[in-house]
Amino acid sequence: MMLGALALVLAGGPALPVQACPREVVQPERRFSGIYVDDFEGQRFFEGAKTLADIDLKARPWVWFAPDIVAHGAKFGIKRRRLGDAYRLVFRGVKRSRASRAPVCGYGHMSVFESEIRLTRLERIERLGPTR
Repeated sequence: MMLGALALVLAGGPALPVQACPREVVQPERRFSGIYVDDFEGQRFFEGAKTLADIDLKARPWVWFAPDIVAHGAKFGIKRRRLGDAYRLVFRGVKRSRASRAPVCGYGHMSVFESEIRLTRLERIERLGPTR
């Protein structure tokens, strides 16, 4: 079935339906604090968490953190990336989200994150160590 639909599209036939994403909700810039986890193909942020014991790496919804916070940590003594490490953060940022679970409507790596927080100013970062 899928190959037939693909053949129609490639042959100039009717296009496959495109799913429309719900309107994006952008919150005003504000101060955040929590735990940031730097993993292989994603960065996640757990707002309000204070220690590693406060986070559940399997919990949803996932929040993608952008841009790469570790690159901004040099002035706080964070000189090199260690994948799998967690950090305690305080920063200002803007949170964006959509009321959708559709893969094309998400954020971050492969669009699987339900929301995204964009860093505007890093106030504090402290390496907590590995999450595994």
